[in-house]
Amino acid sequence: MPRHRLSSSSIRLSQINVTVLYEPYCKDSSWFITKQLVPVYKLLRNHLIVEMVPFGRTRMKEPHGADTTVSFTCRHGQAECQASMIHACAIALYPDVDKHLSFIACTLKAWKPEKNVDKCCNLLKMESSKILGCASSPQGKILLQKMGWRTMSVKPAINYVPSVVIDGGFNKRYQKLLQKKFKETVCKHFKPPLPEPCEVKKKRGWFSR
Repeated sequence: MPRHRLSSSSIRLSQINVTVLYEPYCKDSSWFITKQLVPVYKLLRNHLIVEMVPFGRTRMKEPHGADTTVSFTCRHGQAECQASMIHACAIALYPDVDKHLSFIACTLKAWKPEKNVDKCCNLLKMESSKILGCASSPQGKILLQKMGWRTMSVKPAINYVPSVVIDGGFNKRYQKLLQKKFKETVCKHFKPPLPEPCEVKKKRGWFSR
């Protein structure tokens, strides 16, 4: 009997979840997102479910008693808190990962990410007024508060940024490897058949010519 090949649509793609916990003013965070995460995401976009969480080691004071508003103290000052709210708003307003990840990476190319919003929005056809309006409103604080809760849900607790969580598991021992060799490390988490960019190309030897 003739063999029937499965159509590409009937083959279930292997996917893994990648959560990136970061701070907009952290140089290591910026480097990882722009030099590691984005290039690998472009190669494996159909295989990676990326979640961006701008918060890091920010301190959050929840509403208590007469104080009805949440407040934040960011490691690099209030400007970083503003940048985190801008990123949180962009993620909420543009849930498509291609869109908000491109925006985040674009803003991180500036020393002060919040100063690059208009330029990046023009480039990516996004509405800067919506993002900035959200970030300067109570909604911005609410969204950053949610990012704080998401960060605190990671166990064991993170003590540096960026921190990368793969499929819900946070392994502190592999963080340096994930940050320096993201593609190679992520590829080890896929089950066969591996995505094409993860396949090891065998070198052609003399006798294979």
